[in-house]
Amino acid sequence: DCSHPIPAASKQYFKYLQTKGVTHFKVPLSWAKLLPTGLTSKPQQEVARCYQTLLKNLQAEGLQPLVILHGSTVPDSLRSRYGGWESQQLLDLFQQYAEFALREFGHLANSWVTFSDL
Repeated sequence: DCSHPIPAASKQYFKYLQTKGVTHFKVPLSWAKLLPTGLTSKPQQEVARCYQTLLKNLQAEGLQPLVILHGSTVPDSLRSRYGGWESQQLLDLFQQYAEFALREFGHLANSWVTFSDL
């Protein structure tokens, strides 16, 4: 989830998965970690680089990333200001987050899911 460095053994794990016939690997992005303020003008560059590295490593080992935009984390500052998904402002900010994610990672993944319960 890019809250910690990618383990050195991950490449071996990805190779192992491929030998077992796995073709895709689910990568849930964390809106709250990528954009803690909720604003695309203030991304956490370390977290973005971590996701880029993860997606590249998956591709290098022959696994297709399945990127999930939202599992459960809404940045706290947005949740406290706008409440839930019935807020048009929160929906607009989610659209901006999705556009940010596609700009940052779209060239590294062909499969995307908007919402998932993971």
